[in-house]
Amino acid sequence: TATIEADVPVLLQGDGDLGARIERVLRAALERAPVAMAIGADAPAIPSRLLESARTALQEADVAIGPADDGGFYLLALRRCPEGLLSNLPWSSVETLHATVRRFRILGLETRLLERWFDVDRVEDLERLRVLIAQGTLVAPRTKRVLATLPP
Repeated sequence: TATIEADVPVLLQGDGDLGARIERVLRAALERAPVAMAIGADAPAIPSRLLESARTALQEADVAIGPADDGGFYLLALRRCPEGLLSNLPWSSVETLHATVRRFRILGLETRLLERWFDVDRVEDLERLRVLIAQGTLVAPRTKRVLATLPP
């Protein structure tokens, strides 16, 4: 475990496929708090309203999931994490979100879908991020500094 500036613990993922790593971190977080939220590292500028929507959704639901434009998800927030919750899912696929939500429902988890957002997987996504930050639509000062070092 490490910490970032806001004194928020950062939990290391460890080994395994993406599902095993996310599940491990969520379980560790739920040992410390009543809810846990995993945010994709490829979604560096999620608006705070989406984080707030996830928090609000967990007041009634077991799970809040943020659909990404590419068929995956950018955020997963939950109140409980049954063993194997994220195992054997089709990661990095247009079916990731649907398969994950189907799994949650099979396990009886009340699930809320959040507003759709994007993550950065392709050059076009990176350009979208660059434009939104330059316009001031998204605020991500560190990402902005890194983007400034990349060729246009």
